[in-house]
Amino acid sequence: MEGAYHGDTFGTMAVGERSEFHRRFNPWLFAAQTFPAPVHSECAGKVGLSDASASLAALKVILERDAATTACLILEPRVQGAAGMVQQPAGFVKAVAALCRQYDVHLILDEVFTGFGRVGALTAAETEGVVRISSASRKASPPATCHWPPR
Repeated sequence: MEGAYHGDTFGTMAVGERSEFHRRFNPWLFAAQTFPAPVHSECAGKVGLSDASASLAALKVILERDAATTACLILEPRVQGAAGMVQQPAGFVKAVAALCRQYDVHLILDEVFTGFGRVGALTAAETEGVVRISSASRKASPPATCHWPPR
């Protein structure tokens, strides 16, 4: 998703937002596609504005066109911290998971920022009702990935 940050290794830089800091590494990074983040603002539990339709429509276009050659979709669920605390509406992660299942694309939820109860439940996947089959952690942080195989 646009604005994503997954780390500073070549692989994680390739799938994240290409910032000025990472531009000098572009010749070594593999191609990756992004789709726009949903529009969502919420404060103290009150939703001011929320629309995920353009984001989900853009993702669907990418998956319809490129699912057969897509290795996976990597998503920071519920909140993109490094992008400026960009929030996602409730149900967005579940809708992304449903699209990934529909097009047989693996979904990886990067839960380093949102895991271990930071957004309520132990993981954002649990908050959204997304079933996962494995978790991994990195840098002694909360669960980094949650994923399932395609059907």
